[in-house]
Amino acid sequence: MPCAGWRGRVAEEELRANGLEDVLTILASVSGWNTWLFFTMPSGALGGATTLEALREHQREAVQTAAHAYIER
Repeated sequence: MPCAGWRGRVAEEELRANGLEDVLTILASVSGWNTWLFFTMPSGALGGATTLEALREHQREAVQTAAHAYIER
């Protein structure tokens, strides 16, 4: 039986491959709490999806655009 943490590692690798690092770089000036909100709250800019959902759906450019808009607000 695989270890319990393997799903987390797979999800992390998937998000990193889909642009997580780039988005974190864009949000570097944002507080940890606001970064959490950006990743977990539904976004109109992403069609109602959360940033995490959009990254899983390979919407890298849309997420980066939303991140730039988020820091400019």
